[in-house]
Amino acid sequence: MEPTTEKPQRATGLAAPRGWFTTSDGVRLGYRTGGNPDGPPMLFCYGLMCSSFHFTYQWEHFASRYRLLMLDYRGHHESEFPVAITTLSFPRLADDLGEFLEHLGERRPVHLVGHSMGVNVALELYERDARRVRSLTLMAGGATFPVRGRVGRQRVAFLNAMMKVIDGMFPRLADAIWRIQARAPGAEHFAGLVGFNTKLSKPDDIRRVVELMSGFSPRVFAQLLGEYIRHDRTDTLPRIAAPTLILSGEKDVAVPPFFQEQLYFKIPGSELVSIDGGSHCPQFDRPGEVNAAMESFLETHGAELRVF
Repeated sequence: MEPTTEKPQRATGLAAPRGWFTTSDGVRLGYRTGGNPDGPPMLFCYGLMCSSFHFTYQWEHFASRYRLLMLDYRGHHESEFPVAITTLSFPRLADDLGEFLEHLGERRPVHLVGHSMGVNVALELYERDARRVRSLTLMAGGATFPVRGRVGRQRVAFLNAMMKVIDGMFPRLADAIWRIQARAPGAEHFAGLVGFNTKLSKPDDIRRVVELMSGFSPRVFAQLLGEYIRHDRTDTLPRIAAPTLILSGEKDVAVPPFFQEQLYFKIPGSELVSIDGGSHCPQFDRPGEVNAAMESFLETHGAELRVF
């Protein structure tokens, strides 16, 4: 199907989507396509409160050889907010990706790239329809929520529940607080400490990420955080037959290397590359090293493409 030419529903400061389509449950989603239309398809899945901007350097690097695809999740950027927020779940996000590929008429399995929470979405898509996946690149993520121990999970779950209660009782106040704290002095510094190596990433990139985060709805964050806490695809890992590259930031404090090591030990034949000095966003810290690792991996495993 040809992409539509309607105007986007909201302005986000991102490059305009190439098109929109409506899911089987009636939610209108925006998407981006680019690169070589005849090349092997590469599908990107970004993380919690993230955007297409997180793959800027990969999008540029692989454009000459690959057909590049990216979907805005429901409730994100150019995509509609679902009537039932409970549909903002990892299984539904994976179904949306499948319907996106169907909309494009893409019958070849994709090289699936996930970052952070996007790793969980990618694993969910593989679990639901492995035939769609030619290879997996799993960056700075894990199969479970990145807090070790039951007590730690319970604390995060309690804070998340309180966030939902406050938002339910005082939605306008919650929206205002969200916007203020995201744009407050020090927000970029905090984001840099948690998500970037500030000695390596460009200040403009960090600033842009924080700016885009401030445009999110707090209820999208709360809903997905709740899903994230409960999500566990550890049982999928030993059954993954697709070639898998795991990229780990050496200094990642958001999703520490332990979680990438877990992927490596459980996914048969997987490859693990640690990015020296890399943070939770190694693709911003050292884009050249990340791209080189991906390129080497794809050259080894990307030649054989079948149609299903």
